[in-house]
Amino acid sequence: MAELNAVAVTGGKGGAGKSTIAVNLAALLSDIGYRVLLVDADVDNPNDYIYLGMERREAGRIVIRTPAIDQSLCDGCLECVRICPTHALLGKKGNVPLFFEDSCLGCSLCAEICPRKAIKEGKKEIGTLYDGESGKIKMISAAIRPGEARSPLIAHNLVRFFRQIDKNQFDKIIIDTCPGVANPVMQALRLADHALIVTEPTPLGLNTMKLSLKAIEKLNMSFDIVINRADVPSGITEAIEEDAAKRGARIFRIPYDEEIIEAAVNGVPVVRRNNRIRQVFLEILREVFSID
Repeated sequence: MAELNAVAVTGGKGGAGKSTIAVNLAALLSDIGYRVLLVDADVDNPNDYIYLGMERREAGRIVIRTPAIDQSLCDGCLECVRICPTHALLGKKGNVPLFFEDSCLGCSLCAEICPRKAIKEGKKEIGTLYDGESGKIKMISAAIRPGEARSPLIAHNLVRFFRQIDKNQFDKIIIDTCPGVANPVMQALRLADHALIVTEPTPLGLNTMKLSLKAIEKLNMSFDIVINRADVPSGITEAIEEDAAKRGARIFRIPYDEEIIEAAVNGVPVVRRNNRIRQVFLEILREVFSID
């Protein structure tokens, strides 16, 4: 395999250890001298900065345009209803349309097409961009505003933020995706050369791993599989390994260790305090990134 620079850490199940693995890979890369860009693309719950003990800074507000209908000008022609791609505007001919804010993409097509100029542009903040540094690690992330339902838009803005960064500053890029296989995950995966699918030895872990594999295969990406808490007896580890073997994927096994949890609580990557776990992560780096 050619040398990789950008690897996405993903998984279909929340709580499998995806963020822990992403943060420790980034920390270990930085400890051995690499300049690392860590992208926390879990826009619903971006916590990588906490696991690193890092202070994050606000890097920008994510604002969308929303329609404000002047009822004194609107004649109910419904051209705005016809053009709206997400059906955020609905109504009957001759009546002022109803606006369903949660469905709005902020595209402003309605304002552009309105023949009477009855739709003005409003604004609404839906999220925040962040960045931060810790040693040789730079982290960027985005967080959706509580109560909002536009995670794909937040992910899109994070991707734009990522593309504005000079990647020549960094030797390696780690991308921590949302759990699942929805739109924000697919946006994040497209930024990477390779994926590490994180799962755990449970029936749910096996099932959600297969969902992630379908998403990865649609993108025609190379991938490996990481089994977290691999030594927990369940009888599922063998099934995961068999499925991986059929697909030609490598398997990496991270054992259960209470110190992994303690390290995360204390904001210290476990690879900086537990040599046994450090060696496991070193093996992943050697195999995935071809690091000596």
